[in-house]
Amino acid sequence: MVTRYTIDYQYGIAHLYTPSPHWLERFETLARTCWGLRENIGEVRLLSQCPVEYSQLPDEYERLCADGDEYIWRRDGARRMVRPFPDIDWNEAWCDQCKDPEIEEESACS
Repeated sequence: MVTRYTIDYQYGIAHLYTPSPHWLERFETLARTCWGLRENIGEVRLLSQCPVEYSQLPDEYERLCADGDEYIWRRDGARRMVRPFPDIDWNEAWCDQCKDPEIEEESACS
C-alpha cells in the first residue's frame, strides 16, 4: 500500500507517494534531487497522510509532485521526470542517494 503525504515545505505544497513510513527522510532525500525544489525547502511539516491506490507507471516505486513537476523513482533509486517534460530514460545518477535504505535487493543501476 502506498501512502500519500501532503507536505508543506514553507515555499509550497508537495505530495509524496511512498510505501515508506519515513516520510520526512524520503521527502528530503528525493526533493534534494529535483532542480526546481531543492533550493526552496524551508521548514517542513506534514499536513495530511492517507493510504491511496493510483495507477503507477511501470517500475514506479515512489512519486513526488510539487509546483507542477512530477518525478518518479524506481526501487533502486533511479529517477525520471514525468511532468511537465517527461524523460525518456531513467536517470541512474541518483541511485546511491535515492535508494530506499529499507530495500534489500540488487540494484539495476550500474
